[in-house]
Amino acid sequence: MELLHELSRDRLLSTIIFDPGCVQINSNIKRVSDYQFRKEIEVGFEMSWLKAMREKEPPEPVNPIGTVVIGTLHPEVMDTAKDMVRRSLKLAQFKTVDVGKGVSPATFASKAREVNADIIVVSVLLTAAKENLPKLISAMELEGLKGKTVIIGGAAVTKEDADKIGALFGKTREDAVVLAKKAIEQKRTRT
Repeated sequence: MELLHELSRDRLLSTIIFDPGCVQINSNIKRVSDYQFRKEIEVGFEMSWLKAMREKEPPEPVNPIGTVVIGTLHPEVMDTAKDMVRRSLKLAQFKTVDVGKGVSPATFASKAREVNADIIVVSVLLTAAKENLPKLISAMELEGLKGKTVIIGGAAVTKEDADKIGALFGKTREDAVVLAKKAIEQKRTRT
């Protein structure tokens, strides 16, 4: 048997006992040492990063069902989650235009206008980037894109945040694909 801990720094947490045949949760309360926490975070991050990097880049769709501009807002520096969503949208036959990471709201909006995007997708992992969402909506209005579909997701945002700016919220990359397909379907029924 091996003793593992849930990831949490300086918080009380449950101990998980791992036995090759069975996993049980023990209600004993323990503290995780800084060293152990760093090692578990490194392993957890490395595993998700490796999984994302192993995914092959899908080909561009021949007959895309819509165009999506995707990126992260300033000061975001991570783009692994954004890339996973982008690949999923590409596999679902969307043309994706990646504006990159840490992009200003004005750059995001101008690129959406330039490529005549149907949907704008924003990955938000930092609270500071979340604070730029209202600026993105304002920049879109200045570019004449009021009413375009915006989908947000990531660790720093919730459905309530999306509702505040009139956006859709997806918790996973699968959610982003479902929401994007629904948005395109609604656009087609309006026309």
